[in-house]
Amino acid sequence: MKRLSFFVMLLITMLYGCGIQLDGNWDVSGEFFPGDPFAITLKIEDGQMAPTVHYSDLKGVDRDIAICDFHFDEDTQRFSFSFNPFSKQQDCNTLHQAFLVDGQFGYASFTATIKDANGAIVGRLRGINKTD
Repeated sequence: MKRLSFFVMLLITMLYGCGIQLDGNWDVSGEFFPGDPFAITLKIEDGQMAPTVHYSDLKGVDRDIAICDFHFDEDTQRFSFSFNPFSKQQDCNTLHQAFLVDGQFGYASFTATIKDANGAIVGRLRGINKTD
């Protein structure tokens, strides 16, 4: 019985310690199809994504862009947000033709698809939490 109790406690400790690391500094790489790569640096604090992220691509775009409508579901570990790095307007109230990012968090990483206004997948993202 002591052995069983030990293993149950060990399992509970392992499961509790393996929760996702949502908060922190994230290095994100992605691409719009076909093969248009970009990088984003973003920050999440207290479960909320910063309202802007730094975006850069190989075409010379290097600026802060708006991140709008960030949602995170703790039960499923899924998240979504919208953005448009090609728009000159970077205010969530006036952002036009935003792309929807729909993804899944892992422990210290995530993957996501990028969808256009019609729901077609037009790219993908992957991120690593760089917080120590």
